[in-house]
Amino acid sequence: MKKRITIIASLLLLAFVLAGCNNNSQSSTSSQNSTSENSTPTSSSETSTSTATSSSTKEEEPVKNFVWDGTTIPENFDLRSVDCDGDGTPDRCYVTSVKLQNPYGTCWGFAAIEDAEISLLGSVYSNDPTAYTWLDLSEKQLAYFSHMPIDDPDSSHNGEGMGPARENYTMSDIYDGGSPFLATSVFAMGIGPTKENNETVGDVFKYYGNEKYVTERYFDDGFHNFSYSSDDDWTIPEEYRYVKDYNLVEGRLLPLPNEKNAQGEYVYNEDATIAVKKELLNKKGVNISFFADSSRPDQSEQKSGKDISYNWAHYTYENPGANHAVTIVGWDDDYDASNFVEGHQPPHNGAWLVKNSWGSGENEWPNKGSGNWGIPVQKKDENGNPVVDEAGNPVMVGSGYFWLSYYDQSFSTIESFDFTDEIAPEVIDQYDYCPILGQYAEEQATETKMANVFKATYSEYLTAISCQTSAQNATIHYDVYLLPTNFSNPEDGLKVASGDNTYEYGGFHRVELEESVLIQKYQYYSIVITIKQGDKYIMNMPIAQYIKNKMNQKAIMNDNESFYYVDGKWADYKPYADAKAEVFTQGYRQIFGNDAVITLDNFPIKGYTWKEFADIHMNLNAATNALYLEENQDEVTLAITFDNFAPYEIGEFNATWKVIKGEDVVGLELVDKVGASQIKVKAKAVGTAIVAIETDLYGTALFKITVGTGIPFTVLVLPDDNEKVYTGAEVKPTAYVLSQEVTVLKENVNYTIEYKNNINCGLATVSATGIGKYTCPEGVKPYDAYFVIKPGKAEIESCAFDGNDLKVKVKDLYSTGISGYKISYRLNGTTEWTIVELNNNTTECTISNLANGEYEVIATAFVNIPKTITELQQFAGSYYGEASVTVIVKK
Repeated sequence: MKKRITIIASLLLLAFVLAGCNNNSQSSTSSQNSTSENSTPTSSSETSTSTATSSSTKEEEPVKNFVWDGTTIPENFDLRSVDCDGDGTPDRCYVTSVKLQNPYGTCWGFAAIEDAEISLLGSVYSNDPTAYTWLDLSEKQLAYFSHMPIDDPDSSHNGEGMGPARENYTMSDIYDGGSPFLATSVFAMGIGPTKENNETVGDVFKYYGNEKYVTERYFDDGFHNFSYSSDDDWTIPEEYRYVKDYNLVEGRLLPLPNEKNAQGEYVYNEDATIAVKKELLNKKGVNISFFADSSRPDQSEQKSGKDISYNWAHYTYENPGANHAVTIVGWDDDYDASNFVEGHQPPHNGAWLVKNSWGSGENEWPNKGSGNWGIPVQKKDENGNPVVDEAGNPVMVGSGYFWLSYYDQSFSTIESFDFTDEIAPEVIDQYDYCPILGQYAEEQATETKMANVFKATYSEYLTAISCQTSAQNATIHYDVYLLPTNFSNPEDGLKVASGDNTYEYGGFHRVELEESVLIQKYQYYSIVITIKQGDKYIMNMPIAQYIKNKMNQKAIMNDNESFYYVDGKWADYKPYADAKAEVFTQGYRQIFGNDAVITLDNFPIKGYTWKEFADIHMNLNAATNALYLEENQDEVTLAITFDNFAPYEIGEFNATWKVIKGEDVVGLELVDKVGASQIKVKAKAVGTAIVAIETDLYGTALFKITVGTGIPFTVLVLPDDNEKVYTGAEVKPTAYVLSQEVTVLKENVNYTIEYKNNINCGLATVSATGIGKYTCPEGVKPYDAYFVIKPGKAEIESCAFDGNDLKVKVKDLYSTGISGYKISYRLNGTTEWTIVELNNNTTECTISNLANGEYEVIATAFVNIPKTITELQQFAGSYYGEASVTVIVKK
């Protein structure tokens, strides 16, 4: 089997993320005063909501909407002033006003949101010519939740996501840095986009802190309000994470115009430029990342920068890596190369018209900025009339737009979006909760598949699925399977949907199913994806990165969530991903040091569901879903029962029974011929079969039936032995094995025991294998039992004040498998402890701003256990070891 690793996410992109793309180069002073009522920004949608529907347009005046003929590409184009009817007069705008990203480095978020707004104006709001005046999506929600991990103690993925890497973080650690591709990942999770004036949340999504502090700067001969202040609380409650007004349908990764030849030299790709033009002509915003000359070129002194000219024309003639993201809204093939910085102009004419996020003189505060950045335009008053000064000369202001050469060599990511406002009360079944900056695509020569298996938490209709591709002209095949409780692999069930699609560009793809699939509560289902490019199979692996004090991306993958198919067999993806991540980490550390860590997330495969009117769960009148016919018991009668339903609530009922796997193992004979609610199952041969019960109203249930000569048994570890302490040696609590007749079996007579993962801290496994008549047939396995190995006693190596800071260092126990430490301290004489948590191999912390006095300090190591539920046991959460000796320090 031939493999090749293709790196999709460049390490240069990481530099872009770490640097942020802030524009705080001018000095500023913070004013810790709430803004006055008159200075609080008001979206025009709050005052003219009637414009939000097509009813605002008179019937006798048809809405003018631009429709591209699909062939002709003009020499110039501007989404701000589109000639819809071809009469030579612009009559439609598809671009919202320029915004100001300060006080944070959120250019990537502003570029992605502007991209989304343009795409919505060209599709959802194509019948509303005024929509550009009121549509205003939230950059704040996108930026905040992209950098705040999940806070849900009931989730097995609690803590997953990107978060501040420093212990004592600020709002800037949350809001600074990112990439438009990161936005795609966040939108795909169902986090936005949403309107800033979302009626359900008030003003929580508007781009200011909770106290509305403002920052002043000196311009126009005095200090003026410049932006909202970072010296504020910009947090958003966790309950608003998944609020949205629109669904992401498509995220297209367009080809780069700046390719490299075999010698690593720059080569211009004209086809990529044409691809961007086609997106704009189809009324799609296009966000692009590149290397900006500086965070905010000082044009007020009438001088040009290194890469940007006084004409607001930018051309990077080398590729140091992207540090800024903007939105393309138009182009001019004849824009003269002489307009760029003298001495290194581009080789030919042609430039993109680009919308920045550094404010505009056409706006008022808070989106004005200094008002002088960008291509000059004549200011207009509130009635749209040109403004002149006392001498009658035009009053010119910066528009916030600039020109960007087709031939810029620093482009790194170019992307466009499609959204829809058709949002059912849907829930997204998914596991990849870590916003990513890129992904690795592994090529395989033999058939390769990816799958996620989900368990329905309520009765739901599956209406759509999604996946991601990493290359152009990729073909995907998808299958959806309903699975029995004890499925063997993601295809071990009933196929209920399938299809094929080919995508011109890589990116995110949502696929609507031809018919929705009813999935009962507690039922498992799988989404299986096969991606091919040419004769190669592709396996996409989202990557998360950790660098101490710089970046903290945490991916959590649990057993039996994602699966992969290679060399003709299915396997759990987690062990493979963990091993692959370790290899990547070694190379990563050569660049970023020994604290750097790479982890791989679950496959980016999602299911989109909406809830049925009531939870339905069909079951059988049997003790277990894994029925077992012994050698001397060749038949069993099964009847359907309903959880959460009284008999009179079921109504008319008809069922169809099918053997969908193993027709040579069992046969079926109806008992209740009227309603088909009972069936007789007859054994034919040793093996395993899957029986499906399809109903006209309640969906389909699947059950696995085993015919064999063995007798099933259960492994049990008593509650008193469920928690053990790390010793460095194998831990082996007593395991009890019960047969189906509830008799206690004897080890090495009726069964053998195997302990797994039973040295280091974490969740250990006890497995049993039957002997003689207790030997299970191939493919049938008894339930495992589990126990937790907790950390040993923690030890504080040093604890002392260094000036005003308390510095604590603990003995490194990470090699024993712990997840981290809890450092607890309190002022002597008080009762409440303050807790600082350490993780990601960190053993030191600094605690500041403590009052004078004597302090008690203790440390405790802990290990996080993912949610694990069996018929007899349940584990989840953090398990703590013995606390260290208390250390007393005095300030």
